[in-house]
Amino acid sequence: MASVPHAAGCLAFRLADGFARNALFANQIILFQSLGGFGANGAQRAAKFLSATCSVAPFVLGAWQQRVGAPLPRMVLIGCFLEVLVTILIALAASQHLLLHGQSLVCCTMLTYALGYGAVTSAMPVLTRKAAPEGACRTGLMQAFVGCLSFGAMAGIGAAAWAESYRRDHWALLSGALALLLGACCLPPRGMPLAWARCVLRFTLGLKPEKLLLLDPEPTDARALPQLVLPLLLLVPFYAAGVQWTTSWYVLTLYLDRRVGGFLVPACLLQGFERLVSLAALGALLRTTSVLKLGPASRLAFGSLLAAAAMFAAALAEAARRDWWPRLPGEPDVSSLSVLWLLPQFALIATGEAFVYPACAEFLSTPVAYGFSCFLQAAAVALLGLLLGHLKDWIPESSPNNGHYDLFFISIGIACVISAGALLAVSKWKH
Repeated sequence: MASVPHAAGCLAFRLADGFARNALFANQIILFQSLGGFGANGAQRAAKFLSATCSVAPFVLGAWQQRVGAPLPRMVLIGCFLEVLVTILIALAASQHLLLHGQSLVCCTMLTYALGYGAVTSAMPVLTRKAAPEGACRTGLMQAFVGCLSFGAMAGIGAAAWAESYRRDHWALLSGALALLLGACCLPPRGMPLAWARCVLRFTLGLKPEKLLLLDPEPTDARALPQLVLPLLLLVPFYAAGVQWTTSWYVLTLYLDRRVGGFLVPACLLQGFERLVSLAALGALLRTTSVLKLGPASRLAFGSLLAAAAMFAAALAEAARRDWWPRLPGEPDVSSLSVLWLLPQFALIATGEAFVYPACAEFLSTPVAYGFSCFLQAAAVALLGLLLGHLKDWIPESSPNNGHYDLFFISIGIACVISAGALLAVSKWKH
C-alpha cells in the first residue's frame, strides 16, 4: 500500500535539493574563476571534474551503504549536512566574509560537496521507491521524483540569475542552504500533514494510469550487463555534448549582447530555459504513444542526433559571434550578436535529454547497471576535462575571441552523429 506522507516528504526534499544544487552550480564557472583563480579553460576543466566526481560518488557511496547496512534516512541527512556546510562556506567566501581562495582549497571544498551529493543521490531514489508498491503507482512516483528535481532546478537557476543581476551571488547560495534545511525537515519517517501531501502528489502525478503502465521497466538481470556495454559506450559523445550547456556555453554567453528589452539577462538564466524545455519535452514525449513504443536504442539514437544538431547550432552561433557580428561600442571583447540566438542550441540539447534519460532508465533498473552508467558518464566527463588541457588553441584561458570553440563543438557533433548511426544499427540488429 502506498504511503502518501512518505512519498510527499521525499518529493518535497527532492524539490529543495534541486533548488539548492542548481543555485550553486548555475554560476560555477564564475565561482571557480573568482575563488580558485582559474582561467576560462581551467574553470571549465574544474567544472567537468566536479561533474565527474558527482556522477561516480552515488555509486561508490551506494555500494558502501549496502555493505554496512547504513539507514537510508541517516545517510541522506549526513549528505544534506555536507551540502549545506559547503554551500554556506562558498557563500561566505563569495561575500568576502571568509577567505577561501586558491585552487587546491576550492577543489577540496567541492570534493566534500560531491561526497554529500553522492550520499543524497544514492539514497533518495531507494527511499522514495519504498513509498509505493510495484507497478504503475511506483513508476508514476518516480516520474514525479524526476519532475520535482527539474522544478527545483528551474527555481534554483532563477534564484542564481536574480542574485547575479544584483552582483550578490551569495544570496542565491544562502537561500539554497536554507531550502535544503527546510527540505530535510520533510524527510520520512516523520512525514508531512496528509492534506499537504495530497496537494504535492496531485500537482506532480499528472499522468493517467494507462500511460503510466507503458513506462513500467522490466528488471535488468545483472548477468545481462555485457549487453549494456555497447549502447552505454555509444552514449559517450552525448554525455560530452550534454555537459557543454553548463560550462562552455555559459562562458560564451558572457561575450554576447545580453540586453533584451532593456534588461540585462544573467548568463545562467539560459540554463533555466534548458530545464524548462527539457521538462516540457519530457511531458510531451510521455503523452506520445508512438515514441514510447520505440525501443530504447532508437530513442538513444534520436537523442544523440538532437545533441549533434545542438552542437552544430552552437558552432554556427559561435562563428557568428566571433567573426560575423561587430563588437559592442566600448566593449571590444563583446559581440553585438543577441544572446537569444543561443536559445535553439539549448532547446535542442534539452529535447535530446528528454529522449535519452528515460530510455536509459528502462534498461538501467538494477544497482549494478546504474553504477556502471555512473562510472561511464564520470569517465566521459573526466576524459573531456583532460582533453581540454591539450586544446588551449581552441579553448583558451583568456577570451574565447582568441580560440575556436566552433571547431570543438563541430568535433563533438560529428561524434554524436557517428554514435547515433551505430545505435540505430544496434536497434535494427536486435529486432
